[in-house]
Amino acid sequence: MATPFMFNNTYTIDGYDIASPSVLPAPTATKDPVITATVPVRTITSADTSRDSAGNLIQRITYSDGTVEDKVIELRTPTTTTEQDLINADADERRQSAFEVLKERFQSFGLSSLAAEIEKIYKGEARTRIGNSPIPVPTSPSGFYLALTETDAYYQRFGKVNEARVKAGFTALDERTILGMEDEYQKTMRSYNMPKGFYDTPEDFQTFIQNDLSELELADRLQASRQFTQVVDPTVKAQLKNLYNIDDNMLTAYVADPEKGQGLLNQLAGRSLTAASALLSGLTAQAAEAATALGAGEMRFGEQLQRFGAAQPIAERGQFLSQIERAEKEFGEKEAVEITFGGLEQSRQAAERLASRERARFGGAAGTSTTSLGRSAQGQF
Repeated sequence: MATPFMFNNTYTIDGYDIASPSVLPAPTATKDPVITATVPVRTITSADTSRDSAGNLIQRITYSDGTVEDKVIELRTPTTTTEQDLINADADERRQSAFEVLKERFQSFGLSSLAAEIEKIYKGEARTRIGNSPIPVPTSPSGFYLALTETDAYYQRFGKVNEARVKAGFTALDERTILGMEDEYQKTMRSYNMPKGFYDTPEDFQTFIQNDLSELELADRLQASRQFTQVVDPTVKAQLKNLYNIDDNMLTAYVADPEKGQGLLNQLAGRSLTAASALLSGLTAQAAEAATALGAGEMRFGEQLQRFGAAQPIAERGQFLSQIERAEKEFGEKEAVEITFGGLEQSRQAAERLASRERARFGGAAGTSTTSLGRSAQGQF
């Protein structure tokens, strides 16, 4: 085999010229051409590090598109006890400031009980109403307020009434609105000279607020009660005033709310009101004594009024018939009270005898038959 030699980039082997690989033509492409798009690349143009006011190491990165990003590289921790004390003191100062702001606000509303509860929160002594769990000490006024709403003291003052309103189909009210409604109720009560102890506390007004009662509706109810007391015999009212110090305002309070007025009248009179209810029904102290012997003193004032009210017409008719018949034993208040308070058979028999005589004398149905007496009593209570 001949030794190849190269001339002008051509190999000659055995008389044949062969092109050098370095000058061979490139192969023809058989695939579709690839189309590429230029995508802008965001690059970092600068990165600076510094510490913030708390001592944390911050890196600020600026990019080629103009955006800036801050990254926390290192959180600074206090290196000395003195520095930690300063941080704790700053947190305590914020807590105290928030506590004083909210406490002062509730005190200005006249809510001293809630102001005291806020102080318990500040001291770490407060607990939740549900679960009885300790309440963490907040550091802001809003935090103190939210903590307060978890206590039983707040629930009793505002939460309970709002809970009842929602159940009744009304919307919940904020504290300022509730306080405003209570203030209007108090003004209405004072305008009607209602006695002390009769609907003059926030607890008294909760039922009004639950039922969405307006001050105008309250005034209408008090006016209706007052009109009822004005028809009472002036002589009877004078006796009530002299004996028990019960005036028109107290009677109006009782008519407006017998349940609350009962205790109020007992307290103001300082004794049993049996004689007072007898006087209001047109009877005498003797009738009250007879009723007391039958347990009237254990009854509520309203029930006494009902029973004495039923006894009055019975006694009046019985006395009239006794006088006409000149009966040996007069049928009067005592016997009538025994019927309405005790249902004593002896008094019933006496009433029946008088009724029989009335029928015989006047004809027709007697006005004091035992049937009519029974209906009269039952219609009152």
